[in-house]
Amino acid sequence: MIMTIPPPTTWAPSPTPGPDPQAPPPATCWWGSTRRPGPGHRGLDRAERAGSTRKGGCLVPTGLPRVESWARKQAAVGVPGADGGADPGLAPLLVAVISPREVVRRGVVAMLGDAGRTIRVSTVASDARSGDVGLVDVVLYDLERLTGAPHTELSRLLAGSAVVVAFEVVDRPDLAQRALSLGVTDSVPPDVGTRTLIDVLRRAARGEGTSASAYRADRHAEAVRRYGITEREAGVLALIAAGMSNEQIAAHLFLSINSVKTYIRQAYRRIGVGSRTEAVLWAVRHGLAEPDPREAERRAR
Repeated sequence: MIMTIPPPTTWAPSPTPGPDPQAPPPATCWWGSTRRPGPGHRGLDRAERAGSTRKGGCLVPTGLPRVESWARKQAAVGVPGADGGADPGLAPLLVAVISPREVVRRGVVAMLGDAGRTIRVSTVASDARSGDVGLVDVVLYDLERLTGAPHTELSRLLAGSAVVVAFEVVDRPDLAQRALSLGVTDSVPPDVGTRTLIDVLRRAARGEGTSASAYRADRHAEAVRRYGITEREAGVLALIAAGMSNEQIAAHLFLSINSVKTYIRQAYRRIGVGSRTEAVLWAVRHGLAEPDPREAERRAR
């Protein structure tokens, strides 16, 4: 009898199933890192982070539809204009207003109501904890919350997906400088007009804003122009506000002590103060107080 032996079979591993296209993407974690997640931040971009929820040190996708950033919504719903681009007025901008002052909250909501359907205030709260700012495009943050308090809340907002615009406090440009140094995109004065406020919010949503150095330069130029002080006098006032004595100022600027005293007397007379304490307060209120004494020294030279 002839037996037929079948040929040996070749073993092959079972095919590995591919990823489920319907499954949400994996979580993104950044434990032990001070870097914000994602390329270049704003978060994993608003379009990425809006579909996730924060758990510990991770962004865990919820599987919900992701909310597009305002810039992408513009392109999606805009119609070609004269220049071929999208009409930015068609994309509604979601805004959160965070202020401990009711008059500010009510006033800003009323002002933004004039923008019609192009801007929608989705959250109004006295603090960030009581307001849901997770899915907004821009947070308008009242710097009154920084008076006499650390900037923990503001830092937490800056680590989120929305851009932050600061609402300034009267006679406290130092708070605006601090906020801009921390990463706030732009700031608006307390007497801001409706059209200017709307324009600033829209520019901020596109990533356009003001740096802390540019803000200080504008305040410096305004003080020089308004009060007629010289650049040297403004620089000396900045060094006084930085806590330097006359002797230290003279050493930094390579001047005699008598020259420093002359500049101080002339500056006091122009701005209408009579003491060093008043001069420091004036410098703070007019944006001449530099957060870094080395910057004050550079301006004074």
